[in-house]
Parts: sequence; structure tokens; C-alpha cells
Amino acid sequence: MAGEVIRFNITKLRIGGFNATTGAIVDPVEIKVIKNTLDLVESDETTTPIYVYGKKSPAKTLRSGDNIEEVTFNVADTSAKSLAFWLGGTTTTVDLVDTYHKPKGNVPEKIVYLEATMDDGSIMLIPRGTSVAKKDFKGRDNDVFFLVVKITPTDTGIPLISDFSISDPVAA
Repeated sequence: MAGEVIRFNITKLRIGGFNATTGAIVDPVEIKVIKNTLDLVESDETTTPIYVYGKKSPAKTLRSGDNIEEVTFNVADTSAKSLAFWLGGTTTTVDLVDTYHKPKGNVPEKIVYLEATMDDGSIMLIPRGTSVAKKDFKGRDNDVFFLVVKITPTDTGIPLISDFSISDPVAA
């Protein structure tokens, strides 16, 4: 998705589930993010100029479609349980060692709740989003392996709950 990338420094990131009936957060947990950063990618909107015959400038410009936001971050936890959570699949434990097993076939849609607290105190909230993750095991940055996670806000299905929001910073 082409568009502007805005990097935020974060102090806390919570992930959980979303109750589609009530809009409540289900089982939120705090996760560690590499370098405590989160990127917001906002797509470019589409515009169509409308011209009047004989005029060089458009009479008006129509906007079609809203901007689409995507949030990306890198998860430091690459344990078998974390891989199963983000990538789908299962884990088994043999002799106290967990092993991740990649799913066979298509991975079902992963719906998550995201709440990110920025270093200025503002809060980014995605009550219901679709997450996609991939492994980044290239061994750079002092052999740190991580998961690249992308969350796209989706319709909450509840009119009073916004699909995406960012609060103002906390006044000092």
C-alpha cells in the first residue's frame, strides 16, 4: 500500500481479542516490540477532478474512498507459542521443549484488538483488526529474530465504536 509512513515511539502495546456483541476487549496482554516503535501507514486517497468545458482548472474534486490505515511493528517473542498465535498452527511439548508446527492449508483470519500507548501519552486504538505476520529470521541486528506484524483496522460492526482512533497527547 503506497502512502505516508509515520513512526511512533511507544511505551506499551497491548493485544487481545474483540467481543463482536459488546465491543469488549478479551484477554488483553502486553507484548514487547523491537526498538519500541510502531509504524502507521496511511494510504493515499483517490481523487477525481471534475472539469467544466472551456476551463483549465477543475470546478471541483471528488474524493473516492477513505484512507486505509495499517499498523506494523516487530514482535521480539519468537517462541513456539508466539509463532502459533501470530502465524496459526499448533505447538507440542516434549521433554519440556515446545515445538511450533506450521498449519496445513489456509490460515483462518486472525482478529485482534490493539492498544498502543505513545511516549507522549496519546493512545492509538484498533478495537478490531485483521493481523498478518511473517517470520524475519535473517539474523541481523546481533542475531535478533523477530516477527513482522501488520494489523489493518476492520469494521467493528458496532456503530458507536470507531474502527480506528488516536487520542490527543496527555497535557504536561
